[in-house]
Amino acid sequence: MPTVESKKSVAQYCYICDCELVPVPSGHQGSLQDNHATRDHVPPDGIFCDPKPSDLITVPCCHRHNGKHSGVDERLRMLAAMDVDRNEGEHILLEKVFGSTLKKARQRRFVSQIATTMRDRTVMTPEGPVPVSVFTVDGKEILDCVADITRGLLKTFYPEFNYHGQEFEVADIHSATLAKWHRDQQMRLIEEITTKANADARGNKGEFRFWHLVDVERERGAWLLVFYEAVAFSVCHSRIPLADLHEAYQKSTLTYRRRSPRAKDREGQIASSWEATTFRGPWKIT
Repeated sequence: MPTVESKKSVAQYCYICDCELVPVPSGHQGSLQDNHATRDHVPPDGIFCDPKPSDLITVPCCHRHNGKHSGVDERLRMLAAMDVDRNEGEHILLEKVFGSTLKKARQRRFVSQIATTMRDRTVMTPEGPVPVSVFTVDGKEILDCVADITRGLLKTFYPEFNYHGQEFEVADIHSATLAKWHRDQQMRLIEEITTKANADARGNKGEFRFWHLVDVERERGAWLLVFYEAVAFSVCHSRIPLADLHEAYQKSTLTYRRRSPRAKDREGQIASSWEATTFRGPWKIT
């Protein structure tokens, strides 16, 4: 955990809780205080393959919240690497999942949850019925992590934008959701963001790509975060309740509306297909 030593500087604030950070005194011994200044990687550096890129993003973070999402990076890459035919998915699966997480017997509970919920299912696609294997895991921690990654990106690319107190809504988009739920709406959202938003990337093997469309005056934004070119998340945030924005944008090209039937059925869980479906994902966008 990188720390920030005491020196005269402009006050810094935690990107998650907005508390004022206290620089760690030079030569400090013992435990850090909750508000001691540290740096947090956004997204977690465990997402990236070795050798690590030199341009990873770090943001000011209090000691209390540094490591808040510890272990989520491993669980996220396990989900993303299931579609092994996508981009560097096989490399991620071999190096990070089998070569690190499973070899060192980490994430036993998560692996057990995948194994015990694995089942066969047939989904209807524009090309016809497709047999897939499906598992279900608790999605809340992953969605919360993605929301905090977005906060960190806002802190980096829009330092004057006050996102604290805003509502963040995160939705996952991957092969299973494209096969099962409102594919046209999801594809329209992806196209709208990727054609109009600013694009950026981190990683040497396609580990992380992101697009951001932020309206500073109206204090709202839309993001698309893509991991391993296999799993994506759309993130909308605003100071106005997002339910009001959904209604206002129902007739617009960009649909912020939550896929309510899916949200109701899933009860906060992410379903991901184990086998690749006929969808190869729209992530390789030039």
